[in-house]
Amino acid sequence: MGYRSIIKNIPGLEKLYSAYNYLDRRHYVSFANYPRTISLELSTKCNSVCTYCPREDLVKRGIRNIQDMDFKLLEHIIQQIRVLKFKPREISPVGLDEPMLYGDLIPAIRLIKRELPSAYLSLNTNGIYFSRE
Repeated sequence: MGYRSIIKNIPGLEKLYSAYNYLDRRHYVSFANYPRTISLELSTKCNSVCTYCPREDLVKRGIRNIQDMDFKLLEHIIQQIRVLKFKPREISPVGLDEPMLYGDLIPAIRLIKRELPSAYLSLNTNGIYFSRE
């Protein structure tokens, strides 16, 4: 399945694609260069309770569940990034979570680096998971 058929099946994306193509013709902006950063929330788990973070409140109010992203879903997302020919500069597994608690973190990093080798992978962590050893 080509990226045009995918774009047509996602509401609003065809308009966005058309706008980028318009810019591409008028201002020499390449559609493949956007988005520059893609953030993926691989998990909603966290091992800290930061005072500035709304995560705990969202969990208590039942707005947010504590779970990991299914690895098959991550594979599908990465595949769609390739099909749409996006060439992000950065992939960032970040959200209101601690990425080190994601059960499939190492396979996820390998997948991202294999499928999107030109993308810089940034990983923000609170560091609690690491030991001094």
